[in-house]
Amino acid sequence: MRRESEKMFNVPASIVGIIGILVLIQAACDSIPPRLFLDILQNFAFVPGRFTYGFDSDSVSLAYDAVARQDEERAQLARFFLGDGKPLWWTPLTYAFLHGGWLHVGMNSL
Repeated sequence: MRRESEKMFNVPASIVGIIGILVLIQAACDSIPPRLFLDILQNFAFVPGRFTYGFDSDSVSLAYDAVARQDEERAQLARFFLGDGKPLWWTPLTYAFLHGGWLHVGMNSL
């Protein structure tokens, strides 16, 4: 009589599907030109400053001015990510699908 063996990994199909999506997104991000990837980051990464700007624009402006006085390169980076200061309401969901590399995807998948 043959005994049914247990699976080594018992991962629900929904989790395997999400991991597949993460892998596909990372592969796509690796294959596009850097400028297009920066556009994706600008529109889909979660930047808390955008939401803070919507509620307390004075504090964000003061912090930005302090950074601009100290380091122009960091000020350009802040300007890039803050954009016009309007919050992008989808970013609290979409940021979870963006990763910093394959190791990041692998660790999050575990």
